[in-house]
Amino acid sequence: MDVLTTHAEFLDVNCYAVRAEGRSDCILIDAGYDCAPRLESLLAEAGLVPQAVFLTHGHPDHILGLNNVLARW
Repeated sequence: MDVLTTHAEFLDVNCYAVRAEGRSDCILIDAGYDCAPRLESLLAEAGLVPQAVFLTHGHPDHILGLNNVLARW
């Protein structure tokens, strides 16, 4: 399994892309408010395509970027 990490600057929330080794599909974990541009760069660099978004919990700092993430993918 490969875990790629980035973060949202607003409230410094970590956001992750996780894939099985050798696969190009991945899941995204947590969606901080301004994480979508960083996630987009991270995914493009690694050649990944997100299939789902998992939210670890419902605190605003972890879900505020969900609309932006869903709009990009």
